[in-house]
Amino acid sequence: MRLNSRLTFFIVTLTSACLNLALHSNVRSSIRIKYPNDSFYTLTTPEAIGLALITTTLLLLILIASWFATSFLIKKYARSTAVLKISVLLFNLLLTVAVYQLCLSIAPQLFYTYYQFIFTDLPVQWVVKPITLERLIDRVSLTSGASIAQHLAGFTLWVLLFNTTMQWLIHSVFAKFRGSKTS
Repeated sequence: MRLNSRLTFFIVTLTSACLNLALHSNVRSSIRIKYPNDSFYTLTTPEAIGLALITTTLLLLILIASWFATSFLIKKYARSTAVLKISVLLFNLLLTVAVYQLCLSIAPQLFYTYYQFIFTDLPVQWVVKPITLERLIDRVSLTSGASIAQHLAGFTLWVLLFNTTMQWLIHSVFAKFRGSKTS
């Protein structure tokens, strides 16, 4: 990523996170009361730091991968008609949701494996389950009483969708600006 692209990524992602916090009062209230009964608080400090590092790494990977995929599509269709660009944006948003669903299906196995290192009496088992529409809507709605993991999962999708849309908007605005400067 070039400096300009990195700065844009950082600003858009930070803006998205702030908007999500502002718009979702259930998340704000859960943060205030520190998610009572969440299993995160059963971990020791080093274990919690390890879990936070794994989570942060996975979040950054999906955000950066989505950013690059969107950048690729924008460059590929930069000189297309407005109708085609809107169609590609919609495809991009659907692709983002599909990749998110895949990650949301696989992530529990990664976290369960980490918990097996911490709690050695946990059995070896496969915990991956396909994401149903009901479960996806549950994650995205950011309901009260949800766990940190559930809120983070929903929060991530909202950030991904916002980032994807903002990339297309930023490109459109700057493309028009560049076009008017050369006229």
